[in-house]
Amino acid sequence: MFFVALQLLIFSVIIFFRKNHTHHKLTFLSIFFLALSLNIFNLILYRSPEASKSWLIHIKYIGSPFALLYAPAFYLFLQKITRSTRLRNFIILHFAPFLILLVYVLVSYTFYPAATKKVILEEGGIFPPALYKSLMYLLHLQILLYIITSIRMVRILRNNLRTSGRETNLKWMQSMIWALLCLWIMDFLRYLSFSFSENIRSLIEVCLFACFILFCGFFIYKAVKFPDLNPEPENNEESKKYSLSGVSRESYLRKLLRHMENEKPYLDPEITMITLSERCGIPVRSLSEVINMSYGYNFYDFINLYRIQESERLFRDQEDNKTILEILYEVGFNSKSSFNKAFKKYTGKTPTEYRRSLQELSLMPGYN
Repeated sequence: MFFVALQLLIFSVIIFFRKNHTHHKLTFLSIFFLALSLNIFNLILYRSPEASKSWLIHIKYIGSPFALLYAPAFYLFLQKITRSTRLRNFIILHFAPFLILLVYVLVSYTFYPAATKKVILEEGGIFPPALYKSLMYLLHLQILLYIITSIRMVRILRNNLRTSGRETNLKWMQSMIWALLCLWIMDFLRYLSFSFSENIRSLIEVCLFACFILFCGFFIYKAVKFPDLNPEPENNEESKKYSLSGVSRESYLRKLLRHMENEKPYLDPEITMITLSERCGIPVRSLSEVINMSYGYNFYDFINLYRIQESERLFRDQEDNKTILEILYEVGFNSKSSFNKAFKKYTGKTPTEYRRSLQELSLMPGYN
């Protein structure tokens, strides 16, 4: 566990000093890993009472408040990358429990000299049983509330993005939230296991620590590669300052259209601006500019245009007689609702209405 805590601490520092366009988003991720790291160090000190009597006596309890910090940091990280604006002016409220407990630890223990600290530890520490029990319930309740709120936030975001077919980009967020919920359940069982036998408590702790190591590794991997939900430039004055010349834009446009026609990348439900850029050999920023200037669309509207055109072709192919569900998956959509909304946006009809109009047309005399 010591090496896991050390890795998290190093990773937190690396993220914090990472200079790129997502730096402001990763600040909360850095806080999340820092809180986890210090909380684990604190647990190690609790499990090593002899070590706490050496120079480590000065940092005992300092990690305790951070147990109340990683859930808010996790939530704010998700809130930042999903560009949710709720409680933007009240971020300090998320850190209030952490700050209160931090002040309590500093005043009741940290600021005292070593001799006084030894006396405090010999007398049972700064957390009486009743206070410790209350803090544990508060901690688990806080984490559960943030997990529930995160689930709701991602669900709302997924519903808002369905019209653009981008809901699959949220799968990694959902995976992390459910993984955190599983860890919460195991940790709560560990807390309740004081009434169980020693063997059961040990088994729960081993499973918890093993899952925690897997969770941290998986989270680090996903956090580094998390998908940007808005890869195209935002609609502001800076994004309107195009850099390509007319000749370069025309050249890139021909290259893009040739790739779209020959390779049909829009059939891939996981397609993103970055992957399309790599496949057709056009820089991301230039690709966005070409699409915006040539069609007036953002990336996902452009992709959906091709998907709808392909679906129209499949509807007109009477021999295949495919269902609407088969067609929407074949052209790259992930849900019926997103397909219906996009189809009506580009054709003015729902898929059912469009198929009915084709059937009525086929019954007209002289129709081939």
